[in-house]
Amino acid sequence: MSKLATLNRHKFDHLWLTLGLSQLLCHATLS
Repeated sequence: MSKLATLNRHKFDHLWLTLGLSQLLCHATLS
């Protein structure tokens, strides 16, 4: 169970990282 939780957490972190990067790129291209 803990293994699954760790995997989910890893996926979640990756998702947030991708979202943050795309937002940074958007702001960079807009300004």
